Amino acid sequence: MPRFSCDTAIPQDRLPDTPAAAADWLVAASEPYGLTFTRDGDRRTTDGPFGRLTLTVGTDALRLRAESDDRGLLERFRGSVTEQLLGLLGEDAAIVWTGDVETGRCSPISAKSASPPSAT
Repeated sequence: MPRFSCDTAIPQDRLPDTPAAAADWLVAASEPYGLTFTRDGDRRTTDGPFGRLTLTVGTDALRLRAESDDRGLLERFRGSVTEQLLGLLGEDAAIVWTGDVETGRCSPISAKSASPPSAT
């Protein structure tokens, strides 16, 4: 099981279409990068050198979970997924990823700056 994970959810009212259509859009947008998703009911999952991304389609939101054994890879992967989400939702969208900092998971970032916050 991966050591690091981050989660976000895009509510139905912020999506341009249904959560299922948004998941399909993300899957298609990921194909040029060599990501292949498997579908199991309302979930779509891909595993790669960066870790795992799971899209879960709900009636009220599209939920995303990114997981990895390497925090640096997870941070870069999260930035890439955020860029794709901005392509779907618009550049002004506010997407916040959360995780449990105390157990070594990702800290929250806003999609306005798709990269992790800089250390001060």
